[in-house]
Amino acid sequence: MTEDYKFDSKVVQQFSNEYQNHGMLKWQVFYLSDQTSKLNKSARQQYETEHRQHSKEMTREAINHIIKNALLKHLPVKVKLNEIFQDHIIPPSIEGKIKGFYQNRLVIENTNQLIDISNIYAISIIYD
Repeated sequence: MTEDYKFDSKVVQQFSNEYQNHGMLKWQVFYLSDQTSKLNKSARQQYETEHRQHSKEMTREAINHIIKNALLKHLPVKVKLNEIFQDHIIPPSIEGKIKGFYQNRLVIENTNQLIDISNIYAISIIYD
């Protein structure tokens, strides 16, 4: 550098006001996009939870018929329970293959639940 070069604080101030680090902007856009997608997913899940509705209640004969078919054909089922939470929210359906029975209760694969058959509101077979 030459000795006659003088430092101009106005040029530095202008540079720092106008300079944009494009790498930082790109990172911020990715972060904002990720946060927005998480918020949208959360809002969608909240909406679905609050607006979940029961389908038509099935008769005991129809429920038993679906259970027998699902067991014979090894098909997964979707079970809606006859329950409503205190804040009037219907719990989500339970899905999976029926592994068997235990004292008038269904054992559903990959869940830690025994479902009392008398507590089933509706059941359907899931076809892929």
